[in-house]
Amino acid sequence: MKRLCEAYVKHIRIFGALMCIIPFSIVSVFLMTQTPFREVYLLRLALGIVFGGMAGALGNEYMVQNFFFRVTRKDYALGITHGCVGGFLAGTMTAWFPPLTLFISSTDIEQAKTILILSWLGAGLTGVAVGGVFGWFGVRYLVGEPPATPATNAV
Repeated sequence: MKRLCEAYVKHIRIFGALMCIIPFSIVSVFLMTQTPFREVYLLRLALGIVFGGMAGALGNEYMVQNFFFRVTRKDYALGITHGCVGGFLAGTMTAWFPPLTLFISSTDIEQAKTILILSWLGAGLTGVAVGGVFGWFGVRYLVGEPPATPATNAV
């Protein structure tokens, strides 16, 4: 498990980009097969993959670096809390751009606004769950040992 955690940290941008690209691509392809085809769907898909993947990669990298900056000892409560907060922010950042592409040549602006809000909320809550788990694994396998406490002299 330690090697898996180290591989995640080593390739953090790739994982961040994939956390955006894979769900967005699946949903986009599914919706393209269910509705009459318009060329704007390919434009939305391309923009969402390029800019959403970039935002996901940078957001994920920033949150993991911030995690290691803040969590310096084996404190599971701090690690999980910081993982949840950072996961919410990284999840929201991962889902920041793809829903915005719905406003390109949209026929129903109110529906696009609803999807935008729900996708940001859903990605944020998913980030909380994933960030909490990664926070626990990060504290367990990647954060250094707690400093030795000095012995107290009893008189």
